[in-house]
Amino acid sequence: MRSIFERFGVENEDELRERISEYARGQAEQNSRSAMGDAVYQYLLDNCKFDLPGDVVADQSKRVLQREYTNLLIRGAKREQVDERMEELRASSAQRAEEQLRLFFIMSKVAEKLEVPEASEEEVNGYIAQVGVAWSPS
Repeated sequence: MRSIFERFGVENEDELRERISEYARGQAEQNSRSAMGDAVYQYLLDNCKFDLPGDVVADQSKRVLQREYTNLLIRGAKREQVDERMEELRASSAQRAEEQLRLFFIMSKVAEKLEVPEASEEEVNGYIAQVGVAWSPS
């Protein structure tokens, strides 16, 4: 059986403490960035009012509902339990679909105004690989 030091790739308690501190700092930073992003998104949603085509919202709502349904099943919920919650899921998926679409159009316009270049396929794949490495178990 490996020691806790071997498991985390450190040689002693001080290195382990430093590794844990670095992780905690990174998590706090990530949580802060996430909270700021959520606040910006909410501000934009609250202050940018425009109509969306009903058929586009309906299509997006179906996709959101399907994702929510699938995610619940993947997490181990019984199909019967998920089916019982379908009405609640439908209501929340319509709202989430509209928010997602509004944010998509708002952020597209912001990116256009700021002349943000589109990411290349290589950049997207590189980011996916980075995230995969960051989440892989040691």
